[in-house]
Amino acid sequence: MLLNAQQSKNEVRDGYKKDERVHIRLKFGDLEVDVECRQEQLKDVIDTFLSSLREKGIPTIPSTTAARVSYIGGEPKTCRDVILNLWRNGWFSVGRSLSEVDEEMSRMGYHYNRSAIAHSLADLVREGILAREGRKGSYRYLQKRPPI
Repeated sequence: MLLNAQQSKNEVRDGYKKDERVHIRLKFGDLEVDVECRQEQLKDVIDTFLSSLREKGIPTIPSTTAARVSYIGGEPKTCRDVILNLWRNGWFSVGRSLSEVDEEMSRMGYHYNRSAIAHSLADLVREGILAREGRKGSYRYLQKRPPI
C-alpha cells in the first residue's frame, strides 16, 4: 500500500484553515484514491479505504499496520525525514536510483539539492536502514530492513 500525505498551509477552505487539512493519495494495486481531510480524521479515512478493499475481497494489510504507515505529526523537517517517510511507506521495497528519489520528493512538494539527497541516502545506508547496489554514479537504493 502506498500512502502519500501533504499538508498545505495559509489558505482557508470549507471553514477550516488549510493547515488543519491533510491531502492523501491511497494506492493499492490499480486502485488509487485522493482524499482531503482533517488530520484527526486520517486514521478513519485509511480504515474506511481498507474496509472497502476487504468488502470487495481484496486482501489487505491489517489496519494496525496502516495506522503506523500514515504520516502523523506534521510535515517532515529535513531531507532525511522525507526519505524516511518514503521508507516507512514501503517505497524502497524496489531498488530506486537517486534520480527516482529526487523525482518522487519533488512530486511530493519537497525540492532538495541532489547532493543533500545523496548524502542522506548514504547516511541511511551506513545506518543499515537502506542497502545500496551497483557502482558509483548508478547506485540503486532499497530497504535493507522493513519499517517497524
